[in-house]
Amino acid sequence: MSGQVNSAEDSVLLDDISISSIQPIVSDAPAVEDIGDDDNVSDATVAPNPPKDPTLVKYHAACQRGDLKTVKDMIEAGLVDVKADWDEEERVSGLHWASANNRLNLVRYLIAQGADVNIKGGDLEATPLHWASKSGYVYIVHCLLEHGADPLMTDRQGYNLLHTSTFSSEIMLIIYVLFTGRIPVDSPDPTGKTALHWAAYQGDPATVEVLLKFDANVRVVDSGGFTPLHWATVKGNPHVLKDLIEHGSDVFLKNNDGKNALMIAQEMNTEKYLQTALYECGFNKDGFAIRKYFKNPMHAKMVTFFTPWVAIGLIFGFLAHFHILVAILGCLLTVLITGYGLYNFVFPSFILTKRIVVMKTPFLAGILSGTIFWLFYVWAFKMLPATFDDEVILNFTICAIFAGVLFLLTKLLQSDPGYIPPEKDHNQIRATIHELLRIGKYDSKNFCTHSWIRRPLRAKYKRFANSVIMRYDHYCPWIYNYVGFRNHKLFIYFIFLLEIGILALAKLCLEYFDELKDNAKNKDALKCSILSKDLCAGFKYDPFTFFLLAWACFQGMWILTLNFVQLFECLKGVTEFEFSQWQRQSRGLGGREHVFNTAPEELMDEDPAEERNKLRSVGAAGQRHCCSTFTDATGFDRFLSIIGSALGRRTPATHAPINYPIETDYGWRQNLKDFWLTSDVSAPMWRRILLPPAGTRGLLNGQEVDYQKLYELPERVVSIEQIV
Repeated sequence: MSGQVNSAEDSVLLDDISISSIQPIVSDAPAVEDIGDDDNVSDATVAPNPPKDPTLVKYHAACQRGDLKTVKDMIEAGLVDVKADWDEEERVSGLHWASANNRLNLVRYLIAQGADVNIKGGDLEATPLHWASKSGYVYIVHCLLEHGADPLMTDRQGYNLLHTSTFSSEIMLIIYVLFTGRIPVDSPDPTGKTALHWAAYQGDPATVEVLLKFDANVRVVDSGGFTPLHWATVKGNPHVLKDLIEHGSDVFLKNNDGKNALMIAQEMNTEKYLQTALYECGFNKDGFAIRKYFKNPMHAKMVTFFTPWVAIGLIFGFLAHFHILVAILGCLLTVLITGYGLYNFVFPSFILTKRIVVMKTPFLAGILSGTIFWLFYVWAFKMLPATFDDEVILNFTICAIFAGVLFLLTKLLQSDPGYIPPEKDHNQIRATIHELLRIGKYDSKNFCTHSWIRRPLRAKYKRFANSVIMRYDHYCPWIYNYVGFRNHKLFIYFIFLLEIGILALAKLCLEYFDELKDNAKNKDALKCSILSKDLCAGFKYDPFTFFLLAWACFQGMWILTLNFVQLFECLKGVTEFEFSQWQRQSRGLGGREHVFNTAPEELMDEDPAEERNKLRSVGAAGQRHCCSTFTDATGFDRFLSIIGSALGRRTPATHAPINYPIETDYGWRQNLKDFWLTSDVSAPMWRRILLPPAGTRGLLNGQEVDYQKLYELPERVVSIEQIV
């Protein structure tokens, strides 16, 4: 049909035009650029020249609507022959229309009645398989392939199933097609372009990622001498560029016009994106390797971890021993030199990005551990000798707290939060995909497109770890690790012990300052405008300890809010991630992650139109501000969010609040038992309370569940409305 895409003759001319005009890709744009839009699949949605036969018009309209009863009646009455249900001019069958409109039950019925699954129709002479795949309808594609559709058949433009699936950008379909193993990943179209060429030009990072996992050739060239990197440079998606360069793409390789990726980026004004991708792959803007000062990334991480220990000592040393102006200058120089040295000489050895990366390095863990180190130093060498006789029990308590904090921090830094590693057995992956297709849950909510496993409930994939994490809570930069099912209990013990330790140390420090006041030679000189005499004595006679105490108390403030947040979430039976998702749903917003789902309506649990009305948009992350990094790191954002919810903070008028229940809230008593007790009922109670889960099993609503295979929540005894 004339409205579909450019003719094959136009497409063949694609590589005869220079890149300098961007015309080479625009001439093919309708086949790719608007994939998923109605314009691109006009051949699969609207018939501009319908057959003159009114019976066929009615039949095709019923196929488009999915009106199975009408289609059955017409076929059984002999009004339509399913083996010749098309207009001779266009040869578009009922199976074409049903496939293009995601009518699974109708497709099954037509096939059962003998419809030809490989019939070619329309101006592009495409099969129902092509029509379904261009719209990303994986259930239709699966059904057609199971009933004999040939994935290697090409349409008039020379595109096979993998090409047309790539045009749709529906990652669930692309994964399915690749795992069928029936199409070579590098199969070219008539102009020599592979699926990787098209995905790279479309700026589709998800498709590029999965194609590369199937060993797609990054150096294959089309008839114009373009590699996937050349086309990715035209589009300028930094994630696609990075993936291609990481997998061996050559930025210096030239096309038939004698231009490499660097030249194309300059012409297409995508230099910024190419340079970002090059830097994140360890190259400078000219494509040459950046010097790394540490051959072993672990050594660079150790330097990052211990640098704050030195910096904290220097900063408080300046504040303690120099005039205020000199001290401020010294502190600023320490911060600037530390930041410059880490960003330019240390970080590039284990993490390369032009964004602020402190949160993804051991630096904040180094600040916390460095603070603990210096607190231990002043306690052991200053407070303990001065206060031991008067505060024996308190000193022993603080010693025990230091030991507990050190033990827990060490464990948390090395702990497994509950990783579910990626699946590598392709037979197992195929079985998982087919099972999800059978039950109508083959979408990115239930199937992880990165690790290729069935995603359990309460779990989340984290790219930094390349794994799904069971009962995921959050990423904590202060322990340089994720918090999940297996280390969540240890994390709460740690922050609780930290808070108790800070309070105990503050009390002992005041006793120490009192000793300094009593031993002062000139007590009358101890006058500070806003400080008590004890604090004034600390400020006058041991400013290092005084400033360190102030720093520890500041740390204690955000640790206190973090304790509050964690206790609240334990009582509500949710993780931090789940609570943030619940808040968005309650405000009428969807999740921050796009869910790829093309399941036909007959397989969906809920009416899709109703769901779209509830969740008005996917929604972007909350607006960032100058203190966002600070609030993210300290947990103040979660604290304020909980307080806002408790006070009934009003949501924007454009997003009416929705009464969404918390599905994992089984009542605060049961929630606490589920969190604090391990599922091993044969173990002593103290072990069940104190020790973290050893495997993948835990309690939920009092029942033992396997969090690695948690696909349904336990039935609740009390209704969810009663809990709410």
